[in-house]
Amino acid sequence: MFFSEARARSRTWEASPSEHRMWVEVFKACDEDHKGYLSREDFKIAVVMLFGYKPSKIEVDSVMSSVNPNTSGILLEGFLNIVRKKKEAQRYRNEVRHIFTAFDTYYRGFLTLEDFKKAFRQVAPKLPERTVLEVFSISSLFRRPGLVCQSLNQHLISREALSDTTYMNFMMQF
Repeated sequence: MFFSEARARSRTWEASPSEHRMWVEVFKACDEDHKGYLSREDFKIAVVMLFGYKPSKIEVDSVMSSVNPNTSGILLEGFLNIVRKKKEAQRYRNEVRHIFTAFDTYYRGFLTLEDFKKAFRQVAPKLPERTVLEVFSISSLFRRPGLVCQSLNQHLISREALSDTTYMNFMMQF
């Protein structure tokens, strides 16, 4: 799930000028020999510096497979695009986690159907109950007692699922 959440969203998030500068500085710091690109190892170090984890071999392979063979690595523009997408996906996951926590008023780690209905009555009173039930019923495919955060992430809340007004009303309440 390297970029899957970011791709699912139609809107793009833009970095602040200070974030953008930091990404460029990380690129330059990791480009040890001043080659103008990041090798596999350089890229791994950059991810650790920016995200605090070492990327898996699969993640690095995925990124490196899109690299132009003539450059032998990731150019600055490509790196900035990758980082922007990763930050966008990270921001989306944080939003979903925040929304799930707001729905989970009893801190059980899952949502019951009643929790789910109550939340939607508050933030989207005009949304047909049938729609709410359909979204909730997806979790029954996994034989779980209720929706867990990952299910919510995969099947429920995105700005596309709710209108912008409903989404903003929901976020303002918590």
